[in-house]
Amino acid sequence: MVQNQISARLGKINYTNVEPIYYGFSNGINTPELDLIDQPPTILNKMMKENGLDIGPVSSFAYALNHNDWYIIPGFSVSCFNDVMSVLLASNYKIKDLNNKNVAFSNESASSVNLCKLLFLNYNVDPLITTTKVESSKSLSSKYDAALVIGDSALNGNWNKYKYIYDLGELWCKKRKVPFTFALWVVRKEFAINNKKVVQNVISKLNSSKQIGLKNLRTIADFASEKLAIDKKITLNYFNKLNFDLGIEQQSGLQMFYDELFHNNLIPEKVTLNFFE
Repeated sequence: MVQNQISARLGKINYTNVEPIYYGFSNGINTPELDLIDQPPTILNKMMKENGLDIGPVSSFAYALNHNDWYIIPGFSVSCFNDVMSVLLASNYKIKDLNNKNVAFSNESASSVNLCKLLFLNYNVDPLITTTKVESSKSLSSKYDAALVIGDSALNGNWNKYKYIYDLGELWCKKRKVPFTFALWVVRKEFAINNKKVVQNVISKLNSSKQIGLKNLRTIADFASEKLAIDKKITLNYFNKLNFDLGIEQQSGLQMFYDELFHNNLIPEKVTLNFFE
């Protein structure tokens, strides 16, 4: 088998926020060489670590734990320069008053969880954290004083049963003056070294798909509106707030995130950004 016929196992987060990057795959781009695997972020993190994927999105926190084994693919992220709308802390108390309070953390996103931990440290609070499935305020508001809500659940859930709603993207960006990157696209180093042309081909197709997606944000927003049963204005606003590139500012924000994680003993070693070239 020649190298360009080798298939690659490509991950896809099963949230609407990555649709702009994958939109072209269902709208004209032929990908017979790709095995597309659709899962929540934490599952994709695990699969990448355990050789269940070759290329795909992982939480930025997962990269911190596996930076010696993965290359970052240039040009792709899910990031924000202000509020993000899909990573929320719904709370009955102000953040500064959450010390020793019961807080539910979503079990689907390592980046959001550790971002929240850093913000708690900033406010000098130490809540009692439980990691669980976070989908609806109906099942949580009577049991937990606050809940970290992510992804589609944050967009379509009714979290008004809680008194305060904090957007963690907004909190980070205002405090740090840099964007926050929730997800990166990476490739396993072993796969990249042995299949460089395959990886280059996947990156090229991902880029083409993203360009098609960015030109069709309104269509994607309409689809997300129907899927999540929320107003089209909300979903279009959401996609316009997200950034899918990985420019210098995002890289600076990522490095700051990793440095703070290390300084606060949330990761075992310093992290550097290593890119596939």
